[in-house]
Amino acid sequence: MHAAVSWVFAAGCTAVLAVSGCASVPPSSPSPLRGQPLPTLEHTSVGQVTVVKFFAKYCEPCLRTLPEVERIHRERPDVTFVGVAEDPERAQVDELISMFSLSFPVVHDPDNAIAFRFSVSELPHTLVTDACGTVR
Repeated sequence: MHAAVSWVFAAGCTAVLAVSGCASVPPSSPSPLRGQPLPTLEHTSVGQVTVVKFFAKYCEPCLRTLPEVERIHRERPDVTFVGVAEDPERAQVDELISMFSLSFPVVHDPDNAIAFRFSVSELPHTLVTDACGTVR
């Protein structure tokens, strides 16, 4: 199952990342943000595809997808990646960053304030925007 989850995640991200500009993409899991502008992030890149990955150490599927996120991040320097860690303790976040050698910025969200703002109801949760900033 691990390989299947990784493959599905990689295929989904690759499909979105392959789209240039603001074109339509294949259907995805329902999200209340789909088709809406991405909620404001500090330091959001303009004119780039952005991936926002919500995860936590207690989330087993998150642990399976994080290596793929890191791999895609390293392969696609033209895409902005931001991680949001929902763990209650900073030490858990640091452990995940170390365990998976995460090289993209990770924001610690122990109170789930960011998750609430982004309508995240379960983990793992990944939002991908096109170059216009629209969630796809």
